[in-house]
Amino acid sequence: EPAFAAGLEWGRHELILIRERVAVAVADSTLNANELACLGYDDVHMIPAGVDPRRLTSITPSLTTLDDLEATMPDRFVVNVSQLLPHKRQDVLIQALHILQTIHAMDLGLVLVGTVRSQAYGRALEELGRRLRVRHLWFAGRQPDGALATIYRRATVFASASMHEGLGIPPLEA
Repeated sequence: EPAFAAGLEWGRHELILIRERVAVAVADSTLNANELACLGYDDVHMIPAGVDPRRLTSITPSLTTLDDLEATMPDRFVVNVSQLLPHKRQDVLIQALHILQTIHAMDLGLVLVGTVRSQAYGRALEELGRRLRVRHLWFAGRQPDGALATIYRRATVFASASMHEGLGIPPLEA
């Protein structure tokens, strides 16, 4: 999406504009620290975000979400938790599901949990699913913790095809 890409590029440009006034550069991941270094920041400090991979283990499951899963998903399904953006490559997961369903005759579903950050990409993913006639594909959107915990617990496997990750919290939570 050109407007989204332009916004990201402007943000990087702003980082260059304020660079001389920055006393301390801090990043929350190696990826972000490297990006700051590439933009000319010296002595970048990395402080990992406070991640608690067990934060969902004590959450009470959502019975509504469990009912939704039982009504729409087969016994086995794959979950992906990530913003819907082209570099997160949910399209690869949909294509893999298509192959597993058609060539390998697997009754398998795919739940994509995450905010649609690119409307064009979200529409393209839905169209890809329709065009490939993928069954059991649920674009779940952003989910509250109870629903997310339920989806993780019920899923057969977590999968990611992302080209890069900043913090990588969903695999830890899964």
